[in-house]
Amino acid sequence: MKLKIVFIQPPIQDFYNTKIRLQPLGLAYLKSSILRKFPGTHIIIRDYHHGYPKKTIPIPKELDYLKHFFAGYDKGPFSSFHQYYHFGASFPDIVSDLKTLKPDLIGISSSFSPYYEEVLTLASQIKNKMNIPIILGGAHVSACPELMLKNENVDFVIVGEGEKAICLFLKEFLNDKNYKKVPSLGYKKNEELFFNPQCDNFHIDEIPFPDFSDFPTDRYQYNKKTLSFIQTSRSCPWQCDFCSVHTTFGKKFRQRKSDQVIEEMKSGYLKGVRIFDFEDDNLTFNKTRALELFEKIKINFPKKDIELMAMNGLAYQSMDKEILVSMKEAGFKNLNIALVFCNEKLAIANSRPHSPDKFRTIVNDAFDMNYFITAYLILGHPEDNITNMIDTLAMLASLPVLIGASMFYLTPSSPIEKRFPIQNTAEIKRSRLTAMEIHSKKFSREQIFTMFIATRIINFLKGLDFQTTDINLSSLIKNPPSNEKRSMTGIRQLAHIFETGKHILIGKKEILELDVFDFEIFKKVMARLPEIYTQNGKKILNDIDC
Repeated sequence: MKLKIVFIQPPIQDFYNTKIRLQPLGLAYLKSSILRKFPGTHIIIRDYHHGYPKKTIPIPKELDYLKHFFAGYDKGPFSSFHQYYHFGASFPDIVSDLKTLKPDLIGISSSFSPYYEEVLTLASQIKNKMNIPIILGGAHVSACPELMLKNENVDFVIVGEGEKAICLFLKEFLNDKNYKKVPSLGYKKNEELFFNPQCDNFHIDEIPFPDFSDFPTDRYQYNKKTLSFIQTSRSCPWQCDFCSVHTTFGKKFRQRKSDQVIEEMKSGYLKGVRIFDFEDDNLTFNKTRALELFEKIKINFPKKDIELMAMNGLAYQSMDKEILVSMKEAGFKNLNIALVFCNEKLAIANSRPHSPDKFRTIVNDAFDMNYFITAYLILGHPEDNITNMIDTLAMLASLPVLIGASMFYLTPSSPIEKRFPIQNTAEIKRSRLTAMEIHSKKFSREQIFTMFIATRIINFLKGLDFQTTDINLSSLIKNPPSNEKRSMTGIRQLAHIFETGKHILIGKKEILELDVFDFEIFKKVMARLPEIYTQNGKKILNDIDC
C-alpha cells in the first residue's frame, strides 16, 4: 500500500495576523522524517492559512467584551484592532480540496491554543464528508492532549516532538495497529482515551532538513525576498514561568552542529532563499557555538547577499559586543530582544534571568553598530503592578528602540498556569494578546489598554524625523516635522488627548471617542517620560504637563 498523507496548517480567526511568520516548519520536519523512514509515502503539506484573503466574521461570544475597546477603524498611528477575521481558506473549500486529494491519513497542526476551535471545526467538517483518520500534533496538543483527543472527530494525537513519534505511529498504522506500542501517542479504544508515555525524539543532528517542496520558492517572503525558517536548537536552558516551550520540546536544551546548519542554509540558498529566520528559543546561549556558527555563515556566504533574522527573539543576557559584531558581519540587521520587566523581584519570582544594566548596554552597543532594535515588555502580568509596568515602559522610552508591547495571556501548561489555573475552554480561547485577559485585581483592562495605546504613541514619537538633535514635545505638536497624512492624524489625536483627556479614533467618515481610555494612567506614563529617545538616537524633551 502506498500511503498518502496530507498535513495541514489550518486557518485561524483573530483580530490580526502575523503574515511573515507562517511557514509550517514543524510539518516540513515531519514530512522529511517520514520520507526517510518510508520513502514510498506520498506526503502533501497544505498551508491553508497563508496566501488567502481575510474575511470579516463576527466576534465570538468569549471575546464580545472587546467591542468596547476595539470600537472602530482608526486611520491614525495609534490604532489597535477593530475587526475580527478569518485568515485562510474557508472550511468548505479546504474539505473540497481534500476530497480531490483523497488522502489515507490527515494530520492537522494545532500549534496555538486560542485557535484550537478552528482545528476542531476543520476536523468536524472533514469527518462529515470523508471517513479518513485524523491525527493532531503541535504545541497546543502537547499542552491540552485530552481536550483535543476527546473530540469525536479526532482519532489520534501526538504529544511533544513529532518526528520519531509519527514514524513509529505509521509503522503500526500500516501494519498491526497495535497503538499501545507507540510512545507519545494518544488514541481511542471503545471510546476510552489512552495516552502512551512520551519518548525521546531522534537526536537533533539526525533529523533531516525540513522539506518545503510543496511550496513555490516565493511563497514566504520578507521585503520581497524569499524567506525560510531555520532552527539550530530546540528548547531553552531557562525556565521562565510564562513560557510553555518545554511542553513541546522538553527541558533538555539541544543544539545542532554548525556544519549541518550551514549545509541546510546552502540548500535553501540554491533554491532562492535570501532571508533566513532563526526560530530558536535561545540562539546565542552558548557563546562559543554562536560565534562559530556566525563565522561559518560569513565564510560560506561571501557575497553578503543574505539577511539573517531572529523574529522569535534573542536573549540579551547571553549577548555581548563580540556577539553583536559577529552577528552583524554574518548578516543580521535587526534585533528583537525582550526586557519583559524592570522589576528584579518579579523577574526572580518568574524564574527569568534579569539584568536591566546589561540590557541597556546591549541596546547601546547595538545602536552604535546601526542595528534596528525592537524591545519587548509584558503588560498585565498578574503578579505585576502599574508602577512597575510604567517603569519598564519608561526605560524602553529612554533607549533608541521600537517598543513591542505584549498584553499578557496565560498559556496552557506553562508554569505560571499552576498559580493562575485556566478554568475552562473559554479561557483557552482568550489565551491571546488581543483578548486582554486580566488575572489580577491590581489593575483593570482599561488601564492595560491605555498603556498599550501609550506604547503606540511613544513609538509614533520615536519614529519622527526632525532636524535638531533635541526638540520639545510641545514644538513637535505645534510644528509637525512631516505633513504625511498618517503622521498629521497622529499629531491631531495626541493634541486632543493633551487638551481634553480623551482619545479619539479618526475613521474614514466619523470620529469616535473611546470611553475606555484612562487618562489618569496616561498622565502617570507621561510623568515618567522626561525624555523619549527616537530610533535614530535623537531626543524628545517632554515639556507638556498633563
